[in-house]
Amino acid sequence: MYNFVDTNGYAEGTSLPSEALKINGAYLEHTVTGYRTLYVKGREMLAPDIETYETGVRDGATLQSKRFPARTITVGYQLIASSAAAFRAAFNALNAALDVEEAELIFADEPDKFFIGTPQLPIPVPNTDVSFAIPEIPIFSKY
Repeated sequence: MYNFVDTNGYAEGTSLPSEALKINGAYLEHTVTGYRTLYVKGREMLAPDIETYETGVRDGATLQSKRFPARTITVGYQLIASSAAAFRAAFNALNAALDVEEAELIFADEPDKFFIGTPQLPIPVPNTDVSFAIPEIPIFSKY
């Protein structure tokens, strides 16, 4: 009849979330113990900035320029550890993985596409073994 596709599931052939983030060739889920990508925002299609000018009494306008603005990709994640010491170790590993400039960013559900960006380090959540945080990644190229 038809094949069911679970849109909230995992990338085919892996146990990774569909939107798992790979930074410079390594998935954070494989690099950081207890890390899990929950959601990603900012990957949608960009609307271009269009500038036009009008001339005299002519109808309409003429295209002057078209450019795509920079975007920010936001990654919501969960970091779980069995103890405060394990949490600090995992959080330090996450900070190390995110401490890169102009990184190649690939998401599990679109392995043939990539972004180039510099992650901003996440804000620590003190005295806890569970963290839900949102690092932002500015992307300066259009795709």
